[in-house]
Amino acid sequence: MSLASVTSVAKAAEDDRIRRTYEVEDLDATFALAVGRRLRMAWRGFWTLCSETFALEFGSTSVFYEVGVSIALVLPLTVLCTWVTVTHGYTFGWEIYAFISFLLAFLLIFRLQTAYARYWEARTILAESKTSIISCGLLAVTQYHRHYGDPSDEVKLCVEGVHRYLCLYYFTLVNHLRFGDNGDCRQPNIEHYVTEPELELLRKKRGVLAPIKVVKWIGAQLCHMESMGYISPLQLHETNEGLEGMIEAFVGLEKIKNCKVPFTLRQFCTCLTLFFVYTSPFAIATGFAQTFTDFNNILARTLLASFLSGIVFLSINATSRTLEDPCGNDPHDLDLDALGRDIVSELMSTFGLGPGLGVGVGEGVGMGVGLLRAVCYGAPRPAA
Repeated sequence: MSLASVTSVAKAAEDDRIRRTYEVEDLDATFALAVGRRLRMAWRGFWTLCSETFALEFGSTSVFYEVGVSIALVLPLTVLCTWVTVTHGYTFGWEIYAFISFLLAFLLIFRLQTAYARYWEARTILAESKTSIISCGLLAVTQYHRHYGDPSDEVKLCVEGVHRYLCLYYFTLVNHLRFGDNGDCRQPNIEHYVTEPELELLRKKRGVLAPIKVVKWIGAQLCHMESMGYISPLQLHETNEGLEGMIEAFVGLEKIKNCKVPFTLRQFCTCLTLFFVYTSPFAIATGFAQTFTDFNNILARTLLASFLSGIVFLSINATSRTLEDPCGNDPHDLDLDALGRDIVSELMSTFGLGPGLGVGVGEGVGMGVGLLRAVCYGAPRPAA
């Protein structure tokens, strides 16, 4: 074998050794990274569970805090029930409580499903209202190319009015859901989208409610844009679908807000839950007393069983009560303010797309009011 052959074989062996060494090091590194990733995932999962259990998330409260006092009252009552059962030989029919617990669980789950259906229906209606708002805004903006050269000030004013009123509609809807018909229309969330004359019109209790008035104003602006040739009659007809969607969203959310779950069902669930939680320690202590003889052993088991029973039934009932009204100010309710910020942000992006259409919220508000009066009430139209 020549020297060159020996050298090439030795070099190949060395390269193979180096390759195997790198493969082992890469395998070790991959294994370490895999273990590290899984440990981080496990820690994040544990932290998430703790944050949901102990209410460490921002702006949230735990349902266990709402039923904390009710559960705390069960524990001294459990001690009394155990002492009476073990010391005085009092027995209670625990078999019937097993049957009652099954019926109570069925009733509470039915209430929870009904409450969650209301909650999800409200969220679906809000999504549909957002779709209607954005679609109306897009239809008003996408016709800009028809007046690309030099749109008049009146056209810009109408577009700005549609922008303002779309934002105003959502926040008047939110205020109506939170404060009802008798609430004050002047709220901080609408101050950038309304003028004093418009606010006075919204405050009038006669006629339609404030969100429907705003929908009427949007329709008036769109009709005036159509009369100027800014949008075609077909486009105006398409905007009617968005306006109908806004009205349907208002009616649907008002139905959920005002048509509550029947009081008899809520009362029956709550009364039966409290009765079961506060009297079940007698039955639980009786059942353990038939198996065990030591007082401390029976007491510890009864305390644990009563505590878990109270948490389960009281928490399900409290969760149902919270979900039944999803449009309030509670931390568990729908985040209407966050959805409003999303709508405002998307509308700002939408109405900023037209080249040269630099009309922002708040510009030309005085002319907007005059134009609104001219369209809706026949008042003299202000000069551009």
